[in-house]
Amino acid sequence: MAEKRGKLLVIDDAKDNRTLLFEILADNYKVILAKDGPQGIELTKKHLPDVILLDVIMPEMDGYQVIKLLKQGDDTMQIPVIFVSSMSTTDDEERGFQLGAVDYITKPFHPSIVKARVKNHLRECNQKKLLAELALVDGLTGIYNRRFSDAEMEKAWSICRRNKSCMSVAMIDIDYFKSYNDHYGHAL
Repeated sequence: MAEKRGKLLVIDDAKDNRTLLFEILADNYKVILAKDGPQGIELTKKHLPDVILLDVIMPEMDGYQVIKLLKQGDDTMQIPVIFVSSMSTTDDEERGFQLGAVDYITKPFHPSIVKARVKNHLRECNQKKLLAELALVDGLTGIYNRRFSDAEMEKAWSICRRNKSCMSVAMIDIDYFKSYNDHYGHAL
């Protein structure tokens, strides 16, 4: 099965670093470039990349501030962030991991290591998405299950409470569905 072409966002204030990472990764992935933290946050919200490669030392807003903001957003909190930085002490790496980074690559880096780490994190990200989707779908019928229904009901109820509006619910039952299960079997 062909691996899905991932979307990466590189956030680095140094043009040489952005260009180098683009050249290393562009053959295998769609790579979006941001020159600073605020632009990186804007592009993250716009494109929702699969993985973010983030420099730590940047003017105006450093990488630590960027990841803090990303981890607070509902749409961006699950995006894996890999720090790519010249800050190479154990304390620097530890701080990055404590803020939610999935990896920490120190500069100067080796291109093959960057490729391998991005590939691994993208594979893990895709597997998590697939598992999340499978958890919401009935294996036999292919339709959304009770877990999905409960989550959607909670969202709809929150919207109704916020807007002070009403909500109606209809429950539908399929007669003699047991015979369908008995004939076609249950998902294992």
